[in-house]
Amino acid sequence: MGGVLEELMNDTKLQLIKPSLNCTIEEKNFFLYMQNPPQLERETRPNLEKPLSEFIKNGDFINITDPGLPGIGIQMQINFE
Repeated sequence: MGGVLEELMNDTKLQLIKPSLNCTIEEKNFFLYMQNPPQLERETRPNLEKPLSEFIKNGDFINITDPGLPGIGIQMQINFE
């Protein structure tokens, strides 16, 4: 999953600073990786070593928030190839 985060940060169109990722699984919000608060960052950091496919399935959506996008977020559909 760390590769996805890295790609998002390197995307010059998005201009993300410190993106956080979450998704909805069975109608519950699930933190994939959160930059803040520090305790939540420590708790979700191990997820970066796991493949995204361990958390979501093909066609699911992830939500991206970032300090550079105050008050808004990005929803991205994930398609595994």
